[in-house]
Amino acid sequence: MKKLFSLVLISSALLFTACSSCSKQEQQPADDFDVPTEFEQKLTEHDTAKVKELVEVFLDHLRHERYYDAAGMLSKLQHLGDQATPMEYDNDDIERFVSVHKMFDVEDYSIEYIRFRESKQNEVCVNVIMRRGQNGQKDITTKFFLNPIFFNGSWELVLDDSPTGTKAIVPAEKRDSMKHVYEDSQKAPVAK
Repeated sequence: MKKLFSLVLISSALLFTACSSCSKQEQQPADDFDVPTEFEQKLTEHDTAKVKELVEVFLDHLRHERYYDAAGMLSKLQHLGDQATPMEYDNDDIERFVSVHKMFDVEDYSIEYIRFRESKQNEVCVNVIMRRGQNGQKDITTKFFLNPIFFNGSWELVLDDSPTGTKAIVPAEKRDSMKHVYEDSQKAPVAK
């Protein structure tokens, strides 16, 4: 009987400890993605408007087949050790960009979301309509990602792709919710 009582007491203590550690884990954010960075906290509506304007001008160049103008807006990140410095596209980068993007029509586009994290690690998800669907067919669309970076007091665009070392920052499973957050923020009245 004494052993049974001790076993019940120990089991209860373990259960209580396990449950209290579970509740502590639930109170913490799922990952760092959900916690605003110091950089994010310093941004204003002006930063969002500037990034949105840059992206729209870039996409309008593509839509109107001004590929060289679009390429001229892009930078690439040059990695030197743990530092990344934006560099303008060189002639080879521009020609590669133009040859690739001439193959894809841009009839229309929409910004799905803008997500800021750090000065050189941000993300704009763009939905591009390459061809409107006809006779009840769906539009032919694609998505691509831009990395707006804040360097020397201004915003620049980097095309997200693996050769330049950029990568998406919004986890795939959170992209739908980011779209809704962005849409809601665009509906909110602007404080002056």
